[in-house]
Amino acid sequence: MPPTDSPTPQQRIAELERTVRELEARLQGRETAPARPLATADAGELPLPGECDTRFRTIVESSPMGIHMYRLDPAGELIFTGYNPAADRILGLDNSQFLGKTITEAFPFHRNTEIPRRYREVCRTGAAWETRQIDYRDERIDGAFEVIAFQTEPGAMAAMFLDITDRLRAEERVRRSEQRLHLALEGADLGLWDWDIVTGAVYFDPRWYTMLGYRPDELVASYGTWHDLLHPEDRAMAEQTVADGVARDLPWNIEFRLRSKDGGWRWILGRGRVVERDDDGRPRRAAGTHLDITGRKEAEKDRQRREATLQSLLFVAPIGIGLVTRRTFDWVSGRLCEMTGYSPEELIGQSARILYHSDEEFERVGTIKYNDQLCRGERIGCLDTIWRRKDGSLIDVHLRSAPLVAGDLDQGVTFTALDITERRRAEKKRLAMEKQLLHVQKLESLGILAGGIAHDFNNLLMAILGNADLALAEMSAVSPARENIIAIEKASQRAAELCKQMLAYSGKGRFEIRLIDLSELVREMVHMLEVSISKRALLRYDFAPVLPAVRADATQLRQIVMNLIVNASEAIGDRSGIISITTGAMDCDEAYLRTAYLDEQRPAGPYVYIEVSDTGCGMDEETVARLFDPFFTTKFTGRGLGMSAVLGIVRGHQGSIKVYSETGRGTTIKVLFPAEDRLAENARPADERTGGWRGSGTVLLVDDEETVRSVGRQMLERLGFKVLLAEDGRRAMELFRPAPGAIDLVLLDLTMPHMDGEQTYRAMRTVKPDVRVILCSGYSEQEVTRQFLGKGLAGFIQKPYRLATLQEKLQAVLTARDGGPP
Repeated sequence: MPPTDSPTPQQRIAELERTVRELEARLQGRETAPARPLATADAGELPLPGECDTRFRTIVESSPMGIHMYRLDPAGELIFTGYNPAADRILGLDNSQFLGKTITEAFPFHRNTEIPRRYREVCRTGAAWETRQIDYRDERIDGAFEVIAFQTEPGAMAAMFLDITDRLRAEERVRRSEQRLHLALEGADLGLWDWDIVTGAVYFDPRWYTMLGYRPDELVASYGTWHDLLHPEDRAMAEQTVADGVARDLPWNIEFRLRSKDGGWRWILGRGRVVERDDDGRPRRAAGTHLDITGRKEAEKDRQRREATLQSLLFVAPIGIGLVTRRTFDWVSGRLCEMTGYSPEELIGQSARILYHSDEEFERVGTIKYNDQLCRGERIGCLDTIWRRKDGSLIDVHLRSAPLVAGDLDQGVTFTALDITERRRAEKKRLAMEKQLLHVQKLESLGILAGGIAHDFNNLLMAILGNADLALAEMSAVSPARENIIAIEKASQRAAELCKQMLAYSGKGRFEIRLIDLSELVREMVHMLEVSISKRALLRYDFAPVLPAVRADATQLRQIVMNLIVNASEAIGDRSGIISITTGAMDCDEAYLRTAYLDEQRPAGPYVYIEVSDTGCGMDEETVARLFDPFFTTKFTGRGLGMSAVLGIVRGHQGSIKVYSETGRGTTIKVLFPAEDRLAENARPADERTGGWRGSGTVLLVDDEETVRSVGRQMLERLGFKVLLAEDGRRAMELFRPAPGAIDLVLLDLTMPHMDGEQTYRAMRTVKPDVRVILCSGYSEQEVTRQFLGKGLAGFIQKPYRLATLQEKLQAVLTARDGGPP
């Protein structure tokens, strides 16, 4: 589109006249060559206004614009009357062939335009006409023209025209280029600026203001100049950078902040350079672009914050993290440095070999980890190895790795390392505790079995020993069968001792508890110990002069000492050796007690110990592990209950055992008992037997074993009692409930079907609260009577018992209740 200030036709004619006058002035004083006459319809006659001399003709003929001349004939037709050489060149036609023809005959491409009408008006009225662009499209001409028509004389005119096709095309190219530039600028969100360096004036395109949210008038009214929008921290830097770029004639790129209309700060990337200089080379004008990079800056800040967060997480993570390229450290986390004792500078750039305790381990891990699995892009889930720290100590490490690029280890491998040293130790400790617990559970199970067998066996022995005892009481001293009965009695007593060992192993043995001095107890056994060991073994004693007392059963402790001494003697065998017996006291903490063979969470505190050491053959680990198993023995013969009985006795006394042994170097066994805060007490004298005491009244004997009931009835009747028998608790209550006052005493078994001893006792007390009951059991008194504490139990007697033992117990119970003999 033409600019709004384009010249009018009259201005164009005046300009043309001025041009002619200038040309005339330049030609004055020169000899002019003969000019080729303008082509006209009538030779020798040129239809030009006024008088036209040769110089004017020369100017017209040399004009770069094409000229056509027309006149109106009487019929009103426009007749083509002349032209200049430029017309042939511009139209590409031989105009001479059209002279004398009408305008539409000469130039058919005018037929569909407004040209004929306009030209007629010019001829008639003399009013000039101009058009900036008229397009022609036919077989002879294709183009756009600019035309000026003016009257040369009434009824005649001249038309000056110029082919503007190339100019229009160029303008179209410029327009399209500008449009593309505009779209590109909009797409890039660039704001353009143009700076007049001399005046200081700056032009900003609309996008620049939109970028900051202002209108041009708002910006001037609020801040004055754009310099006032600069962030105070960026102003000096921005101005200095621009000044350096102008002075050095170099382009500049600068990032700075500008205040937007909403009061915030927008980050701007400014680019520019000097684009124009004056004749002296001084800069006159600079231009460039502004790009809003606030989003990019915020994204960069956010990325840096995320990276900082990630770095912090990596450094505080409880696992070590690293990056290895071709087995060389590229990056390590803080935790990895803590684990290994190295600084990042000491690891980065070093071979990973620095962390492995051996070349073999390094190659093993490398082969498994890198060559086999990671090349296939797999992740390692459970690869354990051992690392050597900077200080030389070893740690167990669990590694997990993954290649940065699947299948390409040259791009690097990331890994995590978890220190599992404490976990491994805890796991080993747990396995050891589980093994010990399983062993204890096994011993407990066997103990229950042994206790049950001993209980049932005691019931059988009751019948054997009781009948033998009754038979001896009735038999003549000179009877031939007396020796046989005595042999039966002795065998039964040995069987009863075996049951006691089984009960001791199960922890349910009969203990007569008192305060004992361990040193004194061993001194009393010196003669018995010396005759029990090999003649080649020498006994040595080391007794603590003053020991706290232990609450224990003396008989059971003697059995422990005897078993340990006999085993030590047999370990020495036919060689010469030394057996040492040591007593003492020590404070034991929980850690020490946990390493004992019998770990049942014994409390820390003072303990008294007896230690037996020998210089014999010693034991391997397998033998030590089975040392306390029932029926396990290294002897050719033997019952195999010696050490298992020791274990049961120690367990029953809340003690612990520690075993130290090495093949070929002997064995040491230390037995610990909780120490009391008092000294030992002297043993009480044994009760004297009551010779011919007899009782009277009725005794209810309750037992599920028929043989025990039979023997018991005979013993009670021999002692003067009337006897009622019941095979279980239900039958006992049927006999007791109708006449409780008629029954003076109840001899009650503990273990029975349907209704056991405890339930029966409770039922009898509901009928008669002061009923006198002596409890019978194959288990020990300590094991049984704790169920009846505070319930008024009259007494306890352990099976198998003899007539004298029953007599003593009945006398004690009945005498204590009645205040004297019945």
